[in-house]
Amino acid sequence: MKSKISRKLILYVGSTLLVFTVIIGGIFMLVFRNYVISDNEEKLKDKALTIASTISESSDLLRPTGGMGMLLRTLYGSGNDEVWVIDSDYSIITRRMGGQNPITFNQLPDSAKQIVERVLKGETQLSEDFSSLLDGSSMTVATPLLDKSGNIIGAVLVHTQITGLNAGYQAATWIMGLSLLFALAIAVIMGTLLSLSFSKPLNQMASMTTELSEGNLSVRNDIRQKDEVGQLANNLNSLAVKLQQSDLQREQLNQIRKDFMATVSHELKTPLTVLQGSLEALMEKVAIEPDQIDRYYKQMHDETLALSRLTNDLLELTRLSSADFNIEKKTIALIDPLRSALESAKINGKAKDIQWDIELSKMIDVCADEGRIRQLLLILLDNAIKFSSVSGRIEVTAQDNIIRICDHGPGIKTEDLPYIFDRFYRNKDAGYAGSGLGLAIADQIAKRHDISIDVNSIPDVQTCFTLIFTKNRISDQ
Repeated sequence: MKSKISRKLILYVGSTLLVFTVIIGGIFMLVFRNYVISDNEEKLKDKALTIASTISESSDLLRPTGGMGMLLRTLYGSGNDEVWVIDSDYSIITRRMGGQNPITFNQLPDSAKQIVERVLKGETQLSEDFSSLLDGSSMTVATPLLDKSGNIIGAVLVHTQITGLNAGYQAATWIMGLSLLFALAIAVIMGTLLSLSFSKPLNQMASMTTELSEGNLSVRNDIRQKDEVGQLANNLNSLAVKLQQSDLQREQLNQIRKDFMATVSHELKTPLTVLQGSLEALMEKVAIEPDQIDRYYKQMHDETLALSRLTNDLLELTRLSSADFNIEKKTIALIDPLRSALESAKINGKAKDIQWDIELSKMIDVCADEGRIRQLLLILLDNAIKFSSVSGRIEVTAQDNIIRICDHGPGIKTEDLPYIFDRFYRNKDAGYAGSGLGLAIADQIAKRHDISIDVNSIPDVQTCFTLIFTKNRISDQ
């Protein structure tokens, strides 16, 4: 990954810098050329006008023996420019560097002939068409030659080699070459640095995803960048956390399922064993006395009722634990299910001659399933009755959004408090042989209604269950 990203970044950066260098180089050469030509044009025009003005003072100089060549050598013999003087008959009097070499009009290129013709008509011309007759690239300024009366009697052509332009082209070529090398060096350095900044976290995240796919859900990356790569890394860490939590929940659910199946099997084994033994005793005529037969029948009946209660409680708990199980909630007065549950509990408590201390104050309205709230309260009241002694006292207080139920039975040990809402929990020291699902069902009902259950117990003194209905789910009556 690293090499691929490096190559791509180097290619992209290098291409960009290359295009940029070529464009800048082209613009530089064009501007430089225009500058050199413009500068030389003004100088040549001034020189051509000066020569034309000098020659115009004496038109006799244009004659073959008029001394034109001597004048040009005297005035411009030490210069680098070459001067041609052409008369109106297209005869050329010229001077080259170091000597005079006549050139006839017919030797001129056609384009150069057209320049001369336009000049003899009164136009001043700038051209590079005379370069083939000179040593290298040159620029020519041609201006009309006038006599004292203002008549055109010839033309003055001043040629100069564009050495500065050629040198500029050469310098520009070197600059472009060096710029390209510099661009490639920058491209390699930037590509390497950028590839490291991208490939290092990407490689780390790729390694992390590989470990996640292999089951290592505890792996995390340490990428801390405030950009899209950093956001991707954070999202990947969040995903790993959620996967780990899901895996932990799955393991917990599997363990709960295993424990549940083991506990259910154990709970079913005792009544089934009793039923089997009773049936075998009856079938084998072990019990022949009517009283013995009645005891076996009663025992079988009791075990059947216990099995029925167990299966009903398991079904009820399963339904309440399912998120798909719908609880029909509506606004109710919390006092109503409490009063109904108390009436039923008082009837159940007559067998133990339970003494009730009930204090009900103004309560709130709640959005709840009234039947389930009554079921929750009955479970707690029945537990209070079962663990109370004969003629024991149970206290029920209710005010606003709080309901408290207290009994004075054997209580719950501190080490057992965290487990009282677990399935099949039973206080075996108290000799109670229920299914152990009552408080688990109560806990599920409370969770489905956002009710908090607080339990405080002092063994052999008092045990209190406090229900607190969430304020944001209730309103005053």
